[in-house]
Amino acid sequence: MYQLTDYHFDLPEELIAKHPEKTRSNSRLMHIRKGAAQRKHLHFSDLASLLRDDDLLVVNNTRVVPARLHARKESGGKVEILLLDYQQGLEEMKQKGKFACRCLLKASKRVKIGT
Repeated sequence: MYQLTDYHFDLPEELIAKHPEKTRSNSRLMHIRKGAAQRKHLHFSDLASLLRDDDLLVVNNTRVVPARLHARKESGGKVEILLLDYQQGLEEMKQKGKFACRCLLKASKRVKIGT
């Protein structure tokens, strides 16, 4: 199995896309040949030319949602909120008129229930 360090790349900040391309096939694609330590910068439209007959292509069609929120307690302390089941919260909002979902909280001191 691969090590987490195999996925570390030094990428200049200006090369990291902040928004998707209007024409998705123009999206950039980095191709890495591990054994040859070779790296090519291509476009997503080049993907088909990289695949071999025995390759398996797995498509991930999940969507990224703004699930990390930053807030302040009444005391002024910072709280970071990570929404875990955002989609379920949306469904509940449609049914009951309020948004509720499980989340993780990160704060300097424990957040009291009901805060």
